[in-house]
Amino acid sequence: MPVTSLQDSDKDPDKNWDNDRISFVSQLNKAEPPGLTIIVGEYSWKAHARKLCSCSEFFKRIMLSHEGAINVTLTLHEETPILVGSLLRWLYTLHYYEPKDNDATQTDPLVPNLRHIMAQGRGAPTWDLSPMLDRQILEEPDSFHAQMYWLADRYQIHKLKEEAIAKFKYQLLLFPDDLVLNLKHLLGCPNESMAESAARGPSLTPVTIATPSMPVPSGGTVAGPVEICQVFNPSNALNGINGDTGLHLKSTAQPEESTTMNTALILNPTPEQERAIRRRTITLEDDTGLWYFLVARTSELLSQHINDTTFSTIMQGNPSFQWAVLQQAAIRHTTNQFTIQELRDEVQVLSDRIRVLDEDRISLLSYTSDQPTYFPITPPPRGRELPPCTGAASTPKARRSLV
Repeated sequence: MPVTSLQDSDKDPDKNWDNDRISFVSQLNKAEPPGLTIIVGEYSWKAHARKLCSCSEFFKRIMLSHEGAINVTLTLHEETPILVGSLLRWLYTLHYYEPKDNDATQTDPLVPNLRHIMAQGRGAPTWDLSPMLDRQILEEPDSFHAQMYWLADRYQIHKLKEEAIAKFKYQLLLFPDDLVLNLKHLLGCPNESMAESAARGPSLTPVTIATPSMPVPSGGTVAGPVEICQVFNPSNALNGINGDTGLHLKSTAQPEESTTMNTALILNPTPEQERAIRRRTITLEDDTGLWYFLVARTSELLSQHINDTTFSTIMQGNPSFQWAVLQQAAIRHTTNQFTIQELRDEVQVLSDRIRVLDEDRISLLSYTSDQPTYFPITPPPRGRELPPCTGAASTPKARRSLV
């Protein structure tokens, strides 16, 4: 598939390439060749392997194992295009989602939104997109932030995980009805086939290809620079997919004169990657912040979803999470009981005070009813002139005394 450049104009190569906040388009147009092509279905993007490796241990290991390759093509068979497009947006802007991403009026090439990135991934200018196609490209999957969290977890991008957690928390605080759908993505609905697949792990089988041969550190020979090499992808195990490992790496370098048939050895997963393969649900050890938030939020909304069959299935399939939620609900219930008792005590104190004040009021009324009533002299209304005085009262001193 031909890779579409985001923009053909050249930029000043002397600018600082390492500024992570440089926009997606301007970074791609710098003098440093991207060197990495990412393909997801019908979408194809060019990116800098340096930037991807700087934030992802997963891709760093892959690229180091094929060091020296000029161009590398990465095919992610089981990923969702909009998730990978959002990953690329984050890679160059440090933000994978903004409310204005669906704004068709934004045309600034230095600040590309997700609409521009997805359109360029299909090799189509944004202004040529039909409204129907535009909606299909930008349609967010269910539990978008939860899926971005898993994407970052699969490829060990810790900073992206932190941003996904922050946006996920904000979403659940605003839209509590989305709880069950997000729990389904983060905890899943376990079944026997998924458990068996997790125990087996990914299917890692060597492939035979015709490429120049070279020694490989792990022993034996490997096609190198590699033409096509299967590399395990945690997303397959997470989705319960067997067979093909899902992620393919293709690289090209300066060809040698001799070409032989060799078997490409599959990269061995690290213990962290093995744990990612077998883990379909969040855990207290690996997802501490998200775990505590979900436990607290679920305990708050427990009564609202108590009759939801999907919610019941999720809870029964995750005993550790269910127990944590019940513990939190019990603690919340006990705390509420103490609060209610404190309020009752305060009400009793106020009631006693009101009773005393009421008794004082009655005593005061009884006392005033036994005393003679004094009627105060009503002063003349304002603006009314005093009658003229005669004789001794007509002097100024006498007038002042009358007033």
